[in-house]
Amino acid sequence: MMLFNPHALHPKTLKTPLNRCLMIALLALAGPVSAGNGSDEKALIIKSAGELEYVRGLLAQAKKADNGKGGLKLDYSALDADLATIQAALERHASTPQRTPKRIPGLSGGYINK
Repeated sequence: MMLFNPHALHPKTLKTPLNRCLMIALLALAGPVSAGNGSDEKALIIKSAGELEYVRGLLAQAKKADNGKGGLKLDYSALDADLATIQAALERHASTPQRTPKRIPGLSGGYINK
C-alpha cells in the first residue's frame, strides 16, 4: 500500500486530459485541507469526501448514458474504484485522525479503454 504513487506524475500518466483533470482536482482538494486549525481541517476533509461522492454519482449517470457509441472509451469501473479508495481514506482520516495517514493501495490510473 502506498500513500502516493510517484508514477502518477509521470508525463505518460498525465498525457490524457482526464488524468490531468483528476490530478488537478486531487491537488485542489488537498490544498485547502492543509490550511487552518484542526476543526477546519476536519470539516474540509469531510467536505472533500462529500464532493468525491458527488463526482462518483455524476460518473454513474455518465456510465448509464453511455451507449457504447460515444468517443469516450472510459473505464468507469476503474475510475469509480479509485475515487472510492480516495473517498474512504478521507473519511477514515476525518473519523480517526492520525499524525501520519494510513497508506492506501496504488490507484489504477488507467481510465481510458482502447
